[in-house]
Amino acid sequence: METFDPTTGQMCLETTTSVQSMLSAWQGQGSGRRDNPKTYRQRHTTGSSSLYAMALRSCVWNIDLFMPEALKYAEWYYAERIYKQLKTTDTFTLTAWSIFRTAFPKEIDLDYQFRIPQKRSTAPRELGSIASRLSNLSFDCLSFLCIQNLSLKSGHLMALLKIPNLAVLALEQDHAYTYSKYDGGINDKFMRDWGRAVYEKGAFTKLRVLILRHFSVGMEFTFKGITVFPALYLVNMDSWFLKLDVLGAKSGQTFKNGRWRHLPTDDQHDHARNQNPQTTWKRTDITSHRKMEIIYDFASGLLHQPPRTRLAEPSISIVYGDSRSVEDRKSYSAWFVRVPPSAEDTKAPVKRAGDDSENTKDEASKKRKVRQGKQKDIGSLLGGFA
Repeated sequence: METFDPTTGQMCLETTTSVQSMLSAWQGQGSGRRDNPKTYRQRHTTGSSSLYAMALRSCVWNIDLFMPEALKYAEWYYAERIYKQLKTTDTFTLTAWSIFRTAFPKEIDLDYQFRIPQKRSTAPRELGSIASRLSNLSFDCLSFLCIQNLSLKSGHLMALLKIPNLAVLALEQDHAYTYSKYDGGINDKFMRDWGRAVYEKGAFTKLRVLILRHFSVGMEFTFKGITVFPALYLVNMDSWFLKLDVLGAKSGQTFKNGRWRHLPTDDQHDHARNQNPQTTWKRTDITSHRKMEIIYDFASGLLHQPPRTRLAEPSISIVYGDSRSVEDRKSYSAWFVRVPPSAEDTKAPVKRAGDDSENTKDEASKKRKVRQGKQKDIGSLLGGFA
C-alpha cells in the first residue's frame, strides 16, 4: 500500500508478509483435529457421554506426552483403544506412530505416510527437522523421502547425509532455478563433491533408488558422484542437458565405463505399468508414496530380490513441498541401472601399495653391471682431474 505525505513530499510504501514460526510443528500435526478438553468446561458446550469417552479424548489430546515405556506397561488391551481412536479421528501423527511402534512393534501398522505441504519456490525450511527426526528413531526402518518443487541448494543436499536409513530419495528442483542461470550451487562440480562426502561419511548405505529432476547437471559428472553410493541401483535423471548425452544411444547401452546401463522406458502400455518406472512416476491415480513403493519394489526385482514385505520391514514415507506436477517439454528423462561387476573383476587380486615399495627396494639393492671395456681404476680416474 502506497501513501503520500504532503508535508514532506515523501512517498511511503508499506509491505506485509506472513509470519512463520521458528518451531517445527509438522511432527505433531495430522489431517484431523484434536479436541482440547478445556473447551468442554463451558456450560453451553456438550461434553462426553461417558467417562470412557472423556478419557479417550484426554489421551488423544496429550498423546505427544506419552512415553513408550508407560504405554507398554498399560498393555495392548488399553493401548489399542487409544490407537483406534487416533486412527478414527485422523489424528495419528508421526510422533504417535513412533511411540506406538516402539511400545508395540507387532500390533500396529508398520508403514507410516505423511505429507508436509509448502508453497512452491520457497526454501525447504523443514528439511533440517526432517533429517533430525529420521536419524533419531528408536527402531530400524526404511525411509522414503520426496521433495517436490522447492528451491533446493547445495547445503540442503548435504543435510540429507544425516539420514542413515534412506531407501528412496526423489528430488524435484524448483523450475525457477531451471530457467535461470543460478543453480543454487548444485552443478557438475557439486555432484563430485557430494559423492566424495557420501564416501567419506559412509552415508546412504541403504539408498537403492535416486531420482534427480530439473537440476542443471550433466550425466557424466552426475555418474562420477553417485557411483560411490554403496547400495544405489536405479537412477532417474531429468534435465535439459541429458538429451544431448542420451540422444542416439542404443537400447541397453552402457555409460560411465560400463558401470551404468540405460533402461528403455518407451513401453507405455498399461500391462507394463508396474514394470516401467517412467510410467509409474507420471501416473496421476496414485500418490507419491505409492509411486516410491512401486519403484523400490521394481529395483528389488532387478536385483533378483523379493519385494519389500510390510510385515518385516517398517517404513516412513514423507512427501515434502508442492505436489502439483509441472510438465517441461524441453526436459528429457532417462533411467539407468547399475551394472554389477563381472566375475573376473571380483576375482582379480587387488594390488597393494606395499608391493610397489618392495619391488623398488629390490631394484635398488641390485648391483649395476658395467661393461668390461669401460671399467677404470679409481687412481686413473682421479688422476684425470689432477
